Order: sequence, then C-alpha cells, then structure tokens
Amino acid sequence: MKQLRLLIIFIFLCLFMGGCNSNSIDEAFQKQYPNNNYELLYIDQVEEKKIGLYKAPFDNGNIGIGVAIFEGKDKDGWKVIDAYSHYSSSKVIIEAGRIHLDQKGSFRILYGLIDTPNITKIEVTDKHGEITEANIINTNWKRIWYAIADINEMKVKAYTKDGKVAVEVPYKDKE
Repeated sequence: MKQLRLLIIFIFLCLFMGGCNSNSIDEAFQKQYPNNNYELLYIDQVEEKKIGLYKAPFDNGNIGIGVAIFEGKDKDGWKVIDAYSHYSSSKVIIEAGRIHLDQKGSFRILYGLIDTPNITKIEVTDKHGEITEANIINTNWKRIWYAIADINEMKVKAYTKDGKVAVEVPYKDKE
C-alpha cells in the first residue's frame, strides 16, 4: 500500500512539474494562440531561446507579423515567455521587441515583413555602429525578416538588389 501511495505521488509530481510546458514549440504556440488564424511561419534557435515568427490576425481583419520567444528544451517542453505583433499597410514592416539572452543580456529583436519583391537586404545598425544583416525568410505567405541587436534607437535600412536604399528608419528625406 505504501508503494502504491508513493507511485501515485510520483506520478502527480511528474504531471505537475511537466504540466506547465508544452512538449513542442508548435504545442506551446497553439496553447498561447488557440485561434487557428495564427500561423507559426518560422522557428530559429537564438542562444538558449527559440524565436518564432508568425502571422498575427488583428480584430479589424488585417494580418500582421508577430514574434514569439520560447523558453525550454525539447525533453522538458516549451512555453511562450514573450510575444509581440504589429500591423502596418506599408510595404516593409519594421517593429522591435525585447529578448533576454541568459549569457549576453537584453537585446532588441527587430522583425517584420517585406511585401515587395524589390527588397533584397535589410541591415540594422547597433549602438556601437556595427551593422547586422537581417535574416530574410521566404514563407508561403510573404517574406519575413528578423535581426537581433543591441540598440538605443532603431536604425534600419532596406536595400534593393541594385544597392539603393528603399526604406530607412529613422526616415531620411532624400534630396
């Protein structure tokens, strides 16, 4: 009888400790966003975290881009620890959220979508003047992008294939 009681306590503890996290990234995302209109488009490992870029429906019927930050491990399960989303009618959406990387500290995750074929490269300038080229991902929806940088202010340039600046934040008047 004592062994049965210990077995029940052990099973309860296993369920309780494992119940907070979902087994996979997809399950954690669906738990956070049970609405089927949310679609996880891309997942990438960033240090000890994973990020997921997703289609984000808004109440007004528009669909924007979002980023979810996941914490966990494949064997222990995953959970969404932060998420951001944004919509704009512009051809290049640029937005930023925050990601904390345990070994390196807090950074900004800049992300967005590209709704024009002209843009072939996006660069982010960090607070030290160093340039990071964004990851551009082709999806079955639109091209999306992200970069992680240590910034004080948003400095982003989107280039066409011939090297011309098509979009710049902060906006600079072209003379």
